[in-house]
Amino acid sequence: AGILFFLGLLTVPVMLIGDVLENVRLFELTHLIGAGEEAGLSPASMELHMELAVLHLKIYTRLKWGALFAACLVAGVLYAGAVGTGVLRWLRYTLAALFFAGGLLGVISLTDVDLRGWLTAATALMAMGWLLGFADAVTAAANRSQPDEA
Repeated sequence: AGILFFLGLLTVPVMLIGDVLENVRLFELTHLIGAGEEAGLSPASMELHMELAVLHLKIYTRLKWGALFAACLVAGVLYAGAVGTGVLRWLRYTLAALFFAGGLLGVISLTDVDLRGWLTAATALMAMGWLLGFADAVTAAANRSQPDEA
């Protein structure tokens, strides 16, 4: 579990870098659309700049989402091994299934252009996992704050 947790943590800077670079490219595209002609760029030059910006945008977007989906796969495996009894155990199994399914669908959708529609399902599964994960964290915190009965 320690190695998996460490691998999950490694996805955080990858997500951050991908997101920052993605936003820079989006800003560049909006700037080109708004100011390209005003800056005296020829239509051919503007088209080349836009094509490069879109290519970079695709790379950085896939980098960010790939890291996010990898983190979900790791979270799914970690939740599958989490302890608990009764409802808590089933909550964690549900979390494992949601995160793992969302991460797997997401990774698959990034590998095949024809499967991009799966991104919607992947993000919905991840969102449900995040919400249930929050509930699990609140429950765990509440259980820790209760005094032990002797």
